[in-house]
Amino acid sequence: VAALIFWGLADSPRMAILLAASGDGLASLPTVIKAWKYPETETGVTYIASFVSVILVVPSIPEWNIENSAFQVYLLIANALLLIAVYRKKLSF
Repeated sequence: VAALIFWGLADSPRMAILLAASGDGLASLPTVIKAWKYPETETGVTYIASFVSVILVVPSIPEWNIENSAFQVYLLIANALLLIAVYRKKLSF
């Protein structure tokens, strides 16, 4: 919501996207922490599917700039962290 308000007030789509990615990143921290501490409580296939979807979207980014790629790069990093958290014990990380 803050990102949309900022976009409307400042007329800066770049900042809105960065705020949205930052907000989503902060919101995902509890999930990453829980997945790290209690990986058996998470369904890994969900994060695999999400990671694969991001991998498939990244090559379709038409122009590499913040507006087009910031959120996808964030999703790639977030899903990679979640996959590591969930599967680290099985993969001996």
